[in-house]
Amino acid sequence: MNKKQKKMDIELPEKHNASMATDLAMLAMVTEFVIMLCFDMFVRNDLFGNLLCTIITLFLVVITYFIGLVPALATSLIFLLVLILESAREFVTGHHFFGTAFFWTIWPPLICITFYILTVQLRKLQGENLRLQNRLNQASTLDSETNLRTVEIFREHFHVFTNLSKDYHFPLYLFSYRIKYWNSISGILSRKEQHHLIRVVTEVINDVTTGHEFVYSIGNQPPTWAVLSSEAVDSNKRRFRDEVKQELAQRVNDDSLLNKVDIQLEASRVQYDPQEHPDASSFLQDGIHELQYDVSAGSADNR
Repeated sequence: MNKKQKKMDIELPEKHNASMATDLAMLAMVTEFVIMLCFDMFVRNDLFGNLLCTIITLFLVVITYFIGLVPALATSLIFLLVLILESAREFVTGHHFFGTAFFWTIWPPLICITFYILTVQLRKLQGENLRLQNRLNQASTLDSETNLRTVEIFREHFHVFTNLSKDYHFPLYLFSYRIKYWNSISGILSRKEQHHLIRVVTEVINDVTTGHEFVYSIGNQPPTWAVLSSEAVDSNKRRFRDEVKQELAQRVNDDSLLNKVDIQLEASRVQYDPQEHPDASSFLQDGIHELQYDVSAGSADNR
């Protein structure tokens, strides 16, 4: 299991806890509203007063959502003070005592607090979903082993750069790389050594880029890389063919895990032609096909 999988496994329980807290807050909120509505329906000694208090409670919920819990509770205190004064006035004047005042002093703040907890949990859950979506998008656009762009991204870049190439009349090249005799090498190297070799090749290719090229991982069996470049100078061709092979040979020779095997890298270069390469697949296939004609594959023969 790779590091991304472990990290995702750790974060899934956190999302589960946020979801459970959201469900509990929603259940509490629904229960409180049901109790309030039942109170309005069955306690009829002051129907108009109950209706007014219900409207004020809903207003406090709106304040909680758009402004925050503290302003809502502050407004609730003002409502509580008015409620106490009105109850005292009715008692002093000899009218009936507002017997439901005790319920309305507790219920509006309780609903505001519950609603605030619900909104916090919902926003937390939305944030977790957004972060998970971002990770899924990143996982779908980057190869998990090399952290390079995938074939899907190459297809998107192909349409962009080929259109630019046609409009501004600059050449577009695809350099392809593949480890030669991969089936034999993979039988000699352990799984750990295979991953290490793929990382070494990826680092070598990345090291020769100048920031104006795009590097892709376009295959795993055998491991295959591609570089999209618009530089037409001969030194660029030598850099992406000879220097990559030489640097890989040196790195393999100095590596205690890899220097026991003869590791060779095939390389090819294909220039974009609108007639021969109408789509990204034909461009990639042409680059991979040209790899078989590379008779000067670099070697780090240490056997």
